[in-house]
Parts: sequence; C-alpha cells; structure tokens
Amino acid sequence: MTTQQLTRDDISVVDQYLGMWNEPDPTVRRQTITSIFAADAHHVVSAPIELRERAYALGFPRLTMDIRGHADLEFRVAQAYAEFVGSGQYRFEPNGEARRVGQAVMFGWQMVTTANGERAGSGTDVLMLDVAGRIVSDHQFVD
Repeated sequence: MTTQQLTRDDISVVDQYLGMWNEPDPTVRRQTITSIFAADAHHVVSAPIELRERAYALGFPRLTMDIRGHADLEFRVAQAYAEFVGSGQYRFEPNGEARRVGQAVMFGWQMVTTANGERAGSGTDVLMLDVAGRIVSDHQFVD
C-alpha cells in the first residue's frame, strides 16, 4: 500500500491531537479527547528510557504503558501537561510531515523549550482511525 494524500480531516486530527498536549484548559482538553478519540480508544506508549531502565533492573524486560478510554486518556494528557507544559518550560509541536497509509496516520512531534525552541525530546505517533476519522488507537514511540 502506498502513502496517501492527507485529507483536511486528517490534518485537523493531527493538529487537535498535538494541541491537546499544550492546552491549559482542562475542559477544552476533555472536549478534544472526546471529539477525536473513539470512546474505547487506547493509547500505547513506549516508556521513556529512564523508566525502561528502572523496570529492567526490577526484572521487567519491556515496559509499555496502555491507556484505555476517555477518562484515562484525560488523566494521561493532564499529567503530561502538568509536568512539561504547565511549568512554562516546554511545548509540543509537529516535527516533519504527517503521512497516511490506509487507516493509519503517522507523524513526528517534538518537545521544545519555550526559552529558545531547542529540542528537549521527540517521538513518533501512529494513529489508527475508524471510518468516521476518530482515533481508535494511538501508538506513541518516544525517542
């Protein structure tokens, strides 16, 4: 299957997805989650390296976090906001062009410092969309 042209709706989902991580208003974050994610959607994350190393030392060879449903997604985004963006130290933004193959949309992101725009972290997300264009799964790879 070849890469398809992104539709306006695909671009909107990616923009809203990235925007929710930067959104200061919990009500707006909740509304974004319920509008772009299916009710039973899940968000699967490869844990950051420092967590993987600690887990490995405790006998867990792999550490993957799997968040399911709107309430857990809201908690995950709120915690990430509080730790990274709410401090005023960082913001999330796109990194490169989004691409689509079938029902999958893949895009890169980066966390940059607000002081000078320097990259502090990055990753890639692969969103699986349902026929209505809502996210049914989000696989996030943290670099």
